[in-house]
Amino acid sequence: MIDRLVVWVARKAWLAYLVARRRRDIASGRLSMGSGSYGFPRVDYYDPDIPQGRVIIGKNCAIARGVVFVCGGNHYKAVGGESYSKGNITIGDNVWIGTEATIMSGVTVGEGAFIGAKSVVAKDVPAMAVVVGNPARVIKIRDQSSQ
Repeated sequence: MIDRLVVWVARKAWLAYLVARRRRDIASGRLSMGSGSYGFPRVDYYDPDIPQGRVIIGKNCAIARGVVFVCGGNHYKAVGGESYSKGNITIGDNVWIGTEATIMSGVTVGEGAFIGAKSVVAKDVPAMAVVVGNPARVIKIRDQSSQ
């Protein structure tokens, strides 16, 4: 009985942490989520003092547990050695992102795309595409009428 209570309390505390983190990212302008979208993505910034882009998520997107958006730290400049970003991460409407997927800066995911679990997306994803793997590759383009 005590074990179940401890697990329940730990889950509630973790959920509260995730909600607080998402609110912080939205309030700071780092994360924008459209209506009907849900999930608790992690937005990673490697140097908060350097502008590193934003994450813009469209409407009705499903974001699974453990999804990470990497908004900087991709490369090093030849002079100065500071990390920089390739730009904003833009997720179109009606996108599904699987568990523990990682999306790098500068990526645009087209409307209706599916990103498989644990995929690493470093290049743009076309609309209605299904991508999987590390690095993520298109395995199928879904039929427009199936949406």
